Amino acid sequence: MNIKPQLHTSNVKVSASNSSDKMTEALTAFANDKKNDDNSELLKSNSNLTIDFSYTQPPVTYDPRMIRGIELRTIGLQHYGIHREHIGTDENGRVYKDTYGDFEGREKIDEFLSIFDRLSEERQFEFAHFKPTQALLDVANRLSDEELGQLTDFIVQSLSVNSFEQRRNDYSTELINKLNGMSDEVLQDTIQTMSKLMEQADNKVFEDPVFPPYLLDEDGRVDTDLQYTESGIFEHVNTYGDMNNQLLNDFAQFVISNKFSDGEILDLNAKFVSADFDTSRGLLDMATLVKPNDRTSFMEMLSEIDTEEPGNLFARLSKLNYENENTEYFKTNNQEYIKFEGKPADDNEKSRLYKQLIKAYENQGLGWMNDVMEESQGMPVRAELDMWLSVLEDVEENPEAFKRSDSVETWMENNLAGIVSNYYQGIKEKLFRHNDEQDLPLIMSGLERITLDSQSDEEAELGDAANTSVNE
Repeated sequence: MNIKPQLHTSNVKVSASNSSDKMTEALTAFANDKKNDDNSELLKSNSNLTIDFSYTQPPVTYDPRMIRGIELRTIGLQHYGIHREHIGTDENGRVYKDTYGDFEGREKIDEFLSIFDRLSEERQFEFAHFKPTQALLDVANRLSDEELGQLTDFIVQSLSVNSFEQRRNDYSTELINKLNGMSDEVLQDTIQTMSKLMEQADNKVFEDPVFPPYLLDEDGRVDTDLQYTESGIFEHVNTYGDMNNQLLNDFAQFVISNKFSDGEILDLNAKFVSADFDTSRGLLDMATLVKPNDRTSFMEMLSEIDTEEPGNLFARLSKLNYENENTEYFKTNNQEYIKFEGKPADDNEKSRLYKQLIKAYENQGLGWMNDVMEESQGMPVRAELDMWLSVLEDVEENPEAFKRSDSVETWMENNLAGIVSNYYQGIKEKLFRHNDEQDLPLIMSGLERITLDSQSDEEAELGDAANTSVNE
């Protein structure tokens, strides 16, 4: 039994009454290996789909679709084409069985191919990289043309992350299966949410801070005498490679593993749709990591938080993920400059924080939590994580001490500067150790943090308070 290789469009002529020529050209791939097959055609059907196997060597050209195909392969997608299997002969000659993804036979294949007429030419080519399944056919039939296009865009863009670990992790079939299990209301609402998240990702700009001239070389690039990346180069790229599309990738994974009810999903989607990128980032993290027994309180807290308010709880939490928020610059007495690139909070740290936040909401209320955020405005993000864990532990151990109206302010006066100082001291100790490992170590006396112009007045003030000189 001879299995033909996938058919490729440059050497294939396709006509079909119920699917576009351009779509089918994008569907089939080169028939280069023809040693075991004669130049016959697919058996005709009512759709008049025929594939001519006549072969001529094409000239060398640079087809934009070929380039796009390479790009799609780098993110884990593969091109699906119609395969023919020789299964025997009859009075008319050789008999073939046609397969396309999970479909067998011309009738089901033609039904699936009709989806492509609803998409633009670019989307047709991208859609041809999704595995043809009954679930995908069912989902497509439940969506409008606009929604189908939005889903196609979302899958491709969500897979387009610059992460070595996540590349080539094609979850499109899993995502489609999950969407197919949703009610029509939840399905359409989720597609709308995907579209809004794409807008947020497209519009989010991670701007570099304004660096002082002494940190820049003649080409305007940051130039330091020593750099320490806490997580290592490859892990650093995985973590911060594409923070925009990572939001979409994480939302896709959230949908696939979702344990929330339909009503809760609709409530979450409504918050995502009305939020900005930062709020969606923080909200998605918490929704993903919240423990099952905390889910009810989480949804109650979510209903009280105004996600359209700048600097809301979720927007603050989002900073745990951002590269600039985890990067610090220092200088020595000898005017040598050092860059520290820290790791973001991991899932275990976040889970612990979220559990404490929900406990604080249950015991103290959202108003108290807002007081904490107001009093701690401008903290370095990792120090803020330490602050939350510290104050929430104190609340749990001594709740009576936090019933006074000025309890949060008093706690901050007694503890905030020390938390920030410990944070910077920890960084300096890491830099000292890293410097000692160099062939030509710097003289690290008088190591002080550099306050960048883009930082808030509160952050600069907290940094200055902790900026005491530390000698080796």
